[in-house]
Amino acid sequence: QEGQNFPLFWLERYLGKRGGLGGGFSVATVAFELAKLMGCEPVVLIGQDLSFPTGMTHAEGTAFCTKVNLNAPDFFKVPS
Repeated sequence: QEGQNFPLFWLERYLGKRGGLGGGFSVATVAFELAKLMGCEPVVLIGQDLSFPTGMTHAEGTAFCTKVNLNAPDFFKVPS
């Protein structure tokens, strides 16, 4: 299957087409969404730091480095 995303092709073969995964900002958020789509309940993530202390999505100088609008309605502060 040249030219196809092999992991996605493999998952579709065994799980069927279930729609797309949202990108999220990290591997953890994509893994969380995949687990939910696979019907896992509950899904527990331990030791994840999904904060944006510098306001950037990725390390400076990387291809995906962008500024996060922390005031957007889909972000919220979790007490620490």
